[in-house]
Amino acid sequence: MIPINLPLAELKPALAGLAKGIQKHSLPILAAVKIERTRDGWITLTTTDLDHFITVRLEQPVDGEPTTIVIPHDELLKLANKCGKDDSLSVCDAGIVKYPVGKQLAETRCTSLPAEEFPEIPRIKGDPIPVNDKLREAIHEAMECASTDPTRYILNGVYIDVSDRRCQQVVATDGSHLFASNSFSLPLKDSVIIPDHKFLEWKGFNTDGEWQMRVSTDPKEGQKPLLQVSSRRWRFITNQHDGTYPNWRQVLPTEFKTTVDIPEEAIAEAVAIVERIPYDPESRYKPITLVHDGKKLSIRGRARDDSEWTSVEIPGAKVTGNTILVHLNRDFLLKALSFGPRMSAPAPTAWCLWC
Repeated sequence: MIPINLPLAELKPALAGLAKGIQKHSLPILAAVKIERTRDGWITLTTTDLDHFITVRLEQPVDGEPTTIVIPHDELLKLANKCGKDDSLSVCDAGIVKYPVGKQLAETRCTSLPAEEFPEIPRIKGDPIPVNDKLREAIHEAMECASTDPTRYILNGVYIDVSDRRCQQVVATDGSHLFASNSFSLPLKDSVIIPDHKFLEWKGFNTDGEWQMRVSTDPKEGQKPLLQVSSRRWRFITNQHDGTYPNWRQVLPTEFKTTVDIPEEAIAEAVAIVERIPYDPESRYKPITLVHDGKKLSIRGRARDDSEWTSVEIPGAKVTGNTILVHLNRDFLLKALSFGPRMSAPAPTAWCLWC
């Protein structure tokens, strides 16, 4: 066979991304990379943990017959780390890999696993749905608010709620704080849960062009519905979570008597105030207080042993409505402010955060 050539300039970042789809497992095939050359000459590399499939396509097609070789990820990585950025690895049958040493080629044999044992890579039909920068940013921010508790599996992800066609929303919660971003319009028939996965947050995937999303509408019997998120060269396929997402709207107040508006130019100073205001770090809720006395908006806090409160005004903040005094979780408030650039929230929910 004609060897499969893997340029190190592409292979090293590819192995970094593919590693995010590998978990410690007793099955060697799930710690391996499936290397394929298609009939059209495209070279793809894939890893999987059975629930997720991560695939990358190299930049240019090459000559050669269709071929599939499966090699452990750690063995490929060790060889790649021996080479320079301008070098290449040549992968042949039976796991033989050639790599440059000075002006010559060295040859080594990696573990070669049966290609037929590698799980079948799902194929999702249907038109791709563009995910613009605004929607992608909302998904990332929502992931920061999703639950990581394995016993609350349905909350371990981001919910794209399309039940209200006039106001589709991106939602996530861990039961203590909730994120909701609206004003999206996606051609989805049903709402979707995007499972939280470290690959979706990986820089290499997020700098590889606009995302596109596909959702399986007619899964095979016994299979879970599938979701695909892809970029220019990367593809992430995952099972969707089973179950129904909680009715998140029922926790939101329906009547607001006070609105807090912090403009963009005031956010950095508001963050600095919240970070420096005294609080009790041993408290489960890390409480600080948002106070509107009818004239100004202030952040107030004190440490466990302090007898007096420290109160600092947030310059530029605008408040309309009744005077308020709201206790907030310090970490949740900092997270909300980081989602700027302009925060406007009705009290007392304070950006949909609660203690």
